Parts: sequence; C-alpha cells; structure tokens
Amino acid sequence: MLARLAMRYKKDQDIYFHRELLIRSPQDRNIDLITISSHDGKLEIQESFIHESLFPMRDWEPRAFKFRQNKPIVLLTARVHPGETPASHSMNGVIKFLLDK
Repeated sequence: MLARLAMRYKKDQDIYFHRELLIRSPQDRNIDLITISSHDGKLEIQESFIHESLFPMRDWEPRAFKFRQNKPIVLLTARVHPGETPASHSMNGVIKFLLDK
C-alpha cells in the first residue's frame, strides 16, 4: 500500500508524501517513516540523518524535505507491540483520511 501511495503522490501538486526506511525490526521488518503534508512551507533542503543506526538505505534513499520551523508536526505510531493488528487498520484509515482531497 505504501509503495502505491508513494508512486501516486510522487508528483502531486497539493500533497507532499515521502516514505523512507527508518530502521528494521529485530524480525527484519521495515519500520517506515512517512511524511504527509501540503507543499506549503516546504524548503529546498532535506532533513539530516539523525543517527548512524537509523536510515539504513541512506546511500539510496533521500531524506524528506524540511519545512518551515513554525509548521506543526504530528507524530502517529501503530503496532508498537506484537498482536496490535487493529492498529494497522487504524493507521490505514488515518493515512486515507489525510490523503483524501
């Protein structure tokens, strides 16, 4: 689903959508960092790498663009613990809600 959304919104004039691999879980599952925003306040510079253990694809994937400092940030997480399957459905709903124009 995330790969489809990344392709769909790659050149969208209204919605900024960026997906990057933050880290891999102990079970070697991707833990992605998704940025969803309008292009309003987007700067022409990219975020820096936070720590050497994060962003294992740093040589192949660019970081998300930075935004002006006063743009609000909301962090949402899901499936923090095993068995939290309903959280996946909730997160899918939130992503769909944010992307609906």
